[in-house]
Amino acid sequence: MGVSGAVKHFPGQGSSKGDTHVGSVDIDSSIARLRKTDFVPFEAGIAAGADFAMVSHISVSKVTESAEPASMSELIMQTILREELGFQKIIITDAFDMASITEHYTSAEAALNAFQGGADIILMPEDFEEAYQAVLSAVKEGTVEMERLDASVLRILAVKIQRGFLTKEQVKSAEKLTDGAEPSQTPEPSATPKAKIKKKSAKKQIGVATAKNLLESLAGYLRICRILCIIVAVGSQEQFRNNLKYFYQFLTNITLIKNEEENREKVRHDV
Repeated sequence: MGVSGAVKHFPGQGSSKGDTHVGSVDIDSSIARLRKTDFVPFEAGIAAGADFAMVSHISVSKVTESAEPASMSELIMQTILREELGFQKIIITDAFDMASITEHYTSAEAALNAFQGGADIILMPEDFEEAYQAVLSAVKEGTVEMERLDASVLRILAVKIQRGFLTKEQVKSAEKLTDGAEPSQTPEPSATPKAKIKKKSAKKQIGVATAKNLLESLAGYLRICRILCIIVAVGSQEQFRNNLKYFYQFLTNITLIKNEEENREKVRHDV
């Protein structure tokens, strides 16, 4: 129903001479140079409403004073991308099966470093289950706070709802699945289907927010979304229009209906 735009590869790798697919790459850029040159297209994309920002595996040693990849750097993702440039949607890493990552980190180390650095989505870890378990264990043990995980989930859900990726039925199903759930009911990731894992009782109970609560948190955000829908078809397409209206309160519909009997077109305009 919708398409999301992404800006990449932050913080900018136009000046790089290497390829992160085959090895580590460090760019010789200062923060002043990044602000003057590399950040310009990202600022434009953010202002235009991009849903994703993909972060590169390049390192910017003059800025971070380390060889740490940007995709694991809190300075790059949190301080610069979120705070300085004001990007508040989804941060996704470049693919984690690239040599610049796999030659130096296990899947567990890479995923946890990226998540703690500020990434919402870790793309294509070399070992998906190992990466998943690393983040899950960190949350259970308190190394990563549940609020940090919730923040990423809210960003992802906000985009899915805004772009119409979740239907009304899916939202209701999610609410039934999560309502009253305990940590012991958390399933394995769908990419590696197995029986639900039995977890030992934790000292701290981890609350699971219901879909209803998540939607309430997003209500203010959804109210400001203004959507124009233009439909050219035979018939009124009521089901499609009603699905849109469910997700977007400020929805303007313009339907061009082909009247085959009278062989002419008429316009229906609903606000």
